[in-house]
Amino acid sequence: MKLQNLAVVFIVIILPIAIVLSVYTGNLIDVANKQAEYDSILLDSTYDAVRAYQMNTLNNDFESATNSKVRDINASINSFFNSLASSLNSSGSGKQELTEYIPALLYTLYDGYYVYGTYNNVADVSDGIKYSTEVNVGNKQYGIKPYIYYSCEYADPLGNYDLIVNYTLDNYITVTGTYKDSNGIMTNIAQSGYYINYNNIYVSQGINGPASFNDKIVRLYTAQDNEVIIKPEKLGEYLTSYDTKITIENNNTKYNYVLSTPNGEAKYYNYIIYNNVKYYLDVDHVNAEVVRNGSNNLSFNMTYDGYPIFFLDGDKRTYVSKSTFEELKSFLGVGQDSDMYSSEEGVGCFRDVNAYNYYYKSVMFSKTVRPALELIDLGTTEITDENGNNIKAIASNIPYDSNGNLHPNNVIKTETYHTNYTSTNNVSSHTKSTYDNSKVFQLDEKGENDPELESSSFNRHRIDVIISSIESSLVSTIGNFNNYIGGTYEYSMPILTEEEWNRISNNVTIVSFMQGLTIGNYKYYSSYSIVANTKVKDFISRDSIYVQNSDVSSSRSEEYHNPRCEDYNSMINEQGDAKLVGYRNIDYDRKNCILPSERGDDGKEYFYYLQQQMPSYQCVVSLNDNIYTTDEIIKGKILSGESKNPINPEIRRAYITALAREKGNSYKTYGFLNEELQIRTSLSQGEASYTVHYFYQDYDFDSNVGKNTYTEVGNSYTYASLIGTNITNLNINRTPNTGYKYLGDSQIKVYDYTQDKYVLLNNDNNKLKENTRTDVALFFDIDLNQSKTIFYDVEYYLWNTNSAKYDFIEKIRTQSRQWVNGSNSFNVNLPSTYRGASIVYTDPEDYINARKNITSGGVIKAYYSTQPEW
Repeated sequence: MKLQNLAVVFIVIILPIAIVLSVYTGNLIDVANKQAEYDSILLDSTYDAVRAYQMNTLNNDFESATNSKVRDINASINSFFNSLASSLNSSGSGKQELTEYIPALLYTLYDGYYVYGTYNNVADVSDGIKYSTEVNVGNKQYGIKPYIYYSCEYADPLGNYDLIVNYTLDNYITVTGTYKDSNGIMTNIAQSGYYINYNNIYVSQGINGPASFNDKIVRLYTAQDNEVIIKPEKLGEYLTSYDTKITIENNNTKYNYVLSTPNGEAKYYNYIIYNNVKYYLDVDHVNAEVVRNGSNNLSFNMTYDGYPIFFLDGDKRTYVSKSTFEELKSFLGVGQDSDMYSSEEGVGCFRDVNAYNYYYKSVMFSKTVRPALELIDLGTTEITDENGNNIKAIASNIPYDSNGNLHPNNVIKTETYHTNYTSTNNVSSHTKSTYDNSKVFQLDEKGENDPELESSSFNRHRIDVIISSIESSLVSTIGNFNNYIGGTYEYSMPILTEEEWNRISNNVTIVSFMQGLTIGNYKYYSSYSIVANTKVKDFISRDSIYVQNSDVSSSRSEEYHNPRCEDYNSMINEQGDAKLVGYRNIDYDRKNCILPSERGDDGKEYFYYLQQQMPSYQCVVSLNDNIYTTDEIIKGKILSGESKNPINPEIRRAYITALAREKGNSYKTYGFLNEELQIRTSLSQGEASYTVHYFYQDYDFDSNVGKNTYTEVGNSYTYASLIGTNITNLNINRTPNTGYKYLGDSQIKVYDYTQDKYVLLNNDNNKLKENTRTDVALFFDIDLNQSKTIFYDVEYYLWNTNSAKYDFIEKIRTQSRQWVNGSNSFNVNLPSTYRGASIVYTDPEDYINARKNITSGGVIKAYYSTQPEW
């Protein structure tokens, strides 16, 4: 064949094929690039959502409240869509347009989760209000669906138990329901707390409760080579703050905002944590002289009454009152005031005891719920695979009970636990765990099934319950999305890996799903992004604790480390005499302090670090040297069989203590997780328990008198005493809040369950009785003799139409003598009109149409205009 013929063949046949292949390959490359671009956009938008959530929750002291959670999540969702719109070059698009590509957003929190997606909210009001459950495309809504707890119901068909367990991201659980006790009596239970294996734990106790300060000792793995001893620990951090001081100039009282240090540099303070608030010891003002002019403190700080302990109100130092000081002493178990003014071991008692409290409360709780939980047997619980076949949840497959009878099936009654997982090519998104023992709540005597360990059967089952619930909700939400959109693209739940599920079930996370965008070559984008929120207040993960030198004089030049770091363990092993302390990751973040000026304008901003050490590159930044598991750190043993250097016992003690301390002071987000349900006193023979409630008189601000109604204030407290003890002789705290006085023993009441109300003591109910519940009510009335003189300024401003700004007119110094509540704040009224103009807004916001609190020494800026619509 001639060369010309070959050229013709190449041009006619080969070249078109090559061109087609080139175009096809180019399309594939474009699709891959577009896929990668969208992956990056989705990940960045999810990170922005996490950052927005962190900014709101870390700076919000009330972030655990439900309404505050929803607000913060809504702000995070807005940040996600704004970031997504900007990255997609669709800045004009809002959530309504972009939601077409976002079938679901998942927010996993400590005790449950929210799903953001589509739902029906249809009401037919033509003949009264009737709610419809039918899908109606014209009435679709996008928003946050109701909160779902991580819960599972266990019911024995033989009637031995019917229990609901609410799980969290760690070993904190809530148990409610009924069970048959050892005497065959059906018993109700409603308890919340940390579930631990207490068989190898020694916790010192007092006669009727926690031990006194010097006896607050916990021993883990007692009498073993890996024993850990936990005692009250010395904590401290650096602060930049300011005081509100009072001076007298020309017979006028003047309030100055003054930095606690001359140039705003951070100063080191020791602190303890009580009720999730840090209280700092000011050693510079121990026994400081208090000089007063009337009720005004002129010597140091307007809130200083002689107790050198303060907390931060924003960036302002507020010193504790006598009642709070007594609470702190009681919390620590301290007898003498002077013992509170030092944190040195063997000398002072200003050291944190939350690690002790964690183990004390956890042991009490675990002993209470263990008889109910250990009845739960998953031995023959059936689980259906993707083909409809039954598979077993555990390896042992025990089909018989202790009496030799065939065990009934389906102990787990929660439907989501039996739901099929999303699968592709017969590969499931998640495989339920196999357990060493079918009784996953059983606490063995050797302490192996410890719910605090990641490897425990309890923890593996907890993960199964959480994943089952979340996966079922996402499948439903994303599947229903097709009914709302009604397009040609079919939205579906993607396959998540086991590693991704573990990340979701062990962290506060945000998971975003994006589907339906065209990426070329007749393909659609479908992917998801998972970002863990590692900096939250209400959840302490095992990986959130770092360790450093406890000596503040030398630790500033050192680094802080991850306790799982091999090099750090080797280094401390060589030193031999190191003294370490652990802190949370959020304790190493940068903080700021803004000093207000005397006129209330924005002042200078000072930045500081609570802990001033630098992170270790090997184990905090790069994570390369973190070879130990958290289970190995807790147990002090190498569990993987690999050749590793020994775990340092001091690192281990500091880590375990810090983890227990942070758990012990964390605030739980929903009602039945709070402290009231945790307090259950262990009774000895001949003892009875009683609970003291505190009722305070309501106050009528309009008439400046107390009402005839009373409101329960603060947590109730449960105690134990001998049967037959007179109720008037019980150990009850009678220290009233500021502005109240105790009515006396003659006004003590007890709750009568036959009448469903509190009644005064009489001869029939004035003693503690066996096997009865006793609720004691103490009453406190308004003490009008404790009224004070309060000073504050009101600055008036009028709108100037010529200069188009508000002009300062005058300042009026105001004083009011009235009763002051416990927060040392009070209500004021502003005139609705001023020089013929109506009030527009105020600073602080806002006093319009409502009375608001202001503290003594505060300034109110009132702005008026003839055009109030401005």
